[in-house]
Amino acid sequence: MPKKTKAEYYHANRVNLPEFLQQNGFELKKEGQHEYRWRGILGASVSIKDNAEGEIGLWNQWSMERGGTNIDFVMQFLGKTKEEAVDMLNGDAIFDKNFVPPKEAYTSLSEPEKKLQTIKISVDSNSNRVKAYLSQTRGLQFPFVNRLIQSGKIVQEKNTGNVCFLIQDSNGKTIGAEKVGTSTYQKFKGIATGSASGHGFEICCGKGEKLLFFESAIDALSFAQMHAKKLNNHRLVSMMGIKPSIVTATMQRYKIPPERVWICSDNDDAGNEFARRLKAEYPEMHRLKTPERFKDWNDQLRNIEKVQEKRHQLPPPYDGARARKAAKAVAESEKQIPHRSQEKTYALE
Repeated sequence: MPKKTKAEYYHANRVNLPEFLQQNGFELKKEGQHEYRWRGILGASVSIKDNAEGEIGLWNQWSMERGGTNIDFVMQFLGKTKEEAVDMLNGDAIFDKNFVPPKEAYTSLSEPEKKLQTIKISVDSNSNRVKAYLSQTRGLQFPFVNRLIQSGKIVQEKNTGNVCFLIQDSNGKTIGAEKVGTSTYQKFKGIATGSASGHGFEICCGKGEKLLFFESAIDALSFAQMHAKKLNNHRLVSMMGIKPSIVTATMQRYKIPPERVWICSDNDDAGNEFARRLKAEYPEMHRLKTPERFKDWNDQLRNIEKVQEKRHQLPPPYDGARARKAAKAVAESEKQIPHRSQEKTYALE
């Protein structure tokens, strides 16, 4: 195919993208004065700018953390090469071969996927600090913690004593790690250098045909402990924060549709806004959150209410009295899980 001129690239990116897509059979929904929305594969929602004459056409897919120009869209969603995309967008238009486009302020947001690489974690010869931290400070049952260590899901990092929640590929190779400090006096959270993007720490119950996404590995494990009897075909995944790319990449990796996805982010402003935006793109997804008095799943496990959480600079020790209160709180929430509330917040089916 002949090499494209600067004029052809320039004008291809200035074609009115919504009009071009509608002419090619795309069903778009008008949203606001200058925006359209298209629902693509697996119901993924793409926001498309209604660009005026002379403006660059832009699109954005928030859940995948990607976007781009007209040319990027045709390449991404129609599977065309860059040259083919230019030809499709320009149609039969003829351009001045001597045209010199002005300098552009915009560059494509697309990035090539990184190849998965095995990373090495310096593992300590014992796991005493990890066991003490997770069971005594975080409230996870000791047998549960021990099973995770024995199965190679978590390790204690040498020299630092950090607990490392290992991120593994389908062959069990370590391709990343979520790190949490075990010191009583200083908080630490981090991600191992070289960790694969689009992946998070996982635990799988049964075939794992239903996906639950949490802001941290500790929240995922807390939920697993509280609702162990309800989990028989679920995969619990840590996003290590609020990362829509981990949600969508995991859905694609395991071929899970939106209706079998639960967003279990924190019950605070950031967590609720994350869930709202994700559900706006995937309406079939479910929102699952803690009772209002708890910020996250580990706080619910330890029965630390939001008002109490503000007083603590560090997670308080786990004790018997709190365990009894937590058990009562868990029992209350267990009753709600099988029933759909008006907001579908506790539907885990």
